[in-house]
Amino acid sequence: PEIEGMSSLSTELKNEGLLNSSSVNPMIKDNVSSEIINTKKEVEDVFVIGETLKIGMPLNEALTLLGTPTSVKVNRGTELQMDSVSINYPNQGIKVFTLTKKNTIEQIEVLPKFKGSLPNGITIGSRFSDLVKTYGIPTFKDSSIVKYPKTGMYFFLKDNTILSAKLFQKNSNLLAHKLINQ
Repeated sequence: PEIEGMSSLSTELKNEGLLNSSSVNPMIKDNVSSEIINTKKEVEDVFVIGETLKIGMPLNEALTLLGTPTSVKVNRGTELQMDSVSINYPNQGIKVFTLTKKNTIEQIEVLPKFKGSLPNGITIGSRFSDLVKTYGIPTFKDSSIVKYPKTGMYFFLKDNTILSAKLFQKNSNLLAHKLINQ
C-alpha cells in the first residue's frame, strides 16, 4: 500500500534527477521509519540557514540546492497529518523534513558536521552567550537545550557550546515539533 503523499514526493525526486525507480524500496512498513533511498553525492557548498536554505521554501528548490541526498526516510506520526519525510545530507551536516502532504520544508536539523551558519551568524560551536546576544533571553534553558519557540529555533548544547540545532516552520505539525514543545 502507498503512503499518502509519497507518490508526489517520489515524482518530485525523480523529476529533479535525485531518484531512480531502482533505488526505491517498495516495502514500507507501518509505524517504522523506512529508508527508501541510499545514494551518495558530496556537495561542497556552505549554506546560510535562513538565507540560502529556508524554512518554508519549496521542497524542489531545497532539493536542487542540496543535491542528491544520502537517504530519505518516511517517518510515521501519531496521526496521518503528522507523517513526514526526512531527507539526509550527512556530508553537509543537514537534514530537512517535510510533511508527506506538503511540498515545503517544515524543519531543518543542523548537525555537528555543519560548516555554514544559522540566522544572524550563529554557528555550530558558538557559545550560549552568543545566543543571548543574538536572540535575547530564551524561553527555556537547561544544560542541554535552549528554546526559542516563537521563532521555531532550538539549540542543543554541551558545556554551553552549540552542538546542533533544529529550526521549525511556525505551528508545524511535525511530531518532533510537538514533542520538543512539551
